[in-house]
Amino acid sequence: MKKDKGFGKRTLMNENRRGIQNHQINLTNKVVPFRISDEVMKMGKYKGIKVTALPKDYLQWLLTNVEMTDTHASMIKDIVDGKTN
Repeated sequence: MKKDKGFGKRTLMNENRRGIQNHQINLTNKVVPFRISDEVMKMGKYKGIKVTALPKDYLQWLLTNVEMTDTHASMIKDIVDGKTN
């Protein structure tokens, strides 16, 4: 019986199954809850509503429970603190 060589070790070590190199995989799983351009929510209970029109307690909940990018978090903090126009 002939021994099967199988996959090359280098291929399995350096690439995941989709063929993306390991350095291209995004290791931060941060959520983008709203678009910065028009400040409209992309997810959740208030999807499609402007962030400035959301209740302050919901924005505070977002800050404490959702891991988001620093830009989004600072925008929400400004809205909660009343620093927006």
